[in-house]
Amino acid sequence: MRLAGGFCLLLCGSLWGIQCSGKLRRQVALVQTLIKFFREIEDELRYGGTPAPSLLQRCREDERFDALDFLPLTLQYMREEPFDSSFLQALDSCSCLQGQPEALRGILREFGQSFGSQISEVEVDRTALAVSRLEQLLAESRQRYEKNGKMYRTLGVLGGLAAAIVIL
Repeated sequence: MRLAGGFCLLLCGSLWGIQCSGKLRRQVALVQTLIKFFREIEDELRYGGTPAPSLLQRCREDERFDALDFLPLTLQYMREEPFDSSFLQALDSCSCLQGQPEALRGILREFGQSFGSQISEVEVDRTALAVSRLEQLLAESRQRYEKNGKMYRTLGVLGGLAAAIVIL
């Protein structure tokens, strides 16, 4: 019985470490997806001149952006409200940003408050600025994942092992 309990503690510790490490990995993946999203917007603004609702609809239908659950919410809210308030409301109620750093939310909020309010060249520059900030955040997120991800996995295994030894 003790052996089974010790094994369960080891397993729980390991799973905790993997879960914490996975959270960091998901943050890296989300920031990469957001960079692709903003580059798509930037290209469309520069070369296509597509209006915001059509642009968001096109991105929503693109499977590369399936993880960005604020896109369908924004489109839903845009039926009754302008883009800026719809986008900000969607950011507050989406699940993909739950537990993400405030810096990431700040970049998205800043973009949402100003998108569609200026001529297209200013929007292109703002979108490029958002990409630049996201790339900086991506570098930090990758560094954090490389450093802390391994640490979380190791601590989980060692913590579970230590608890199992104490039980035995």
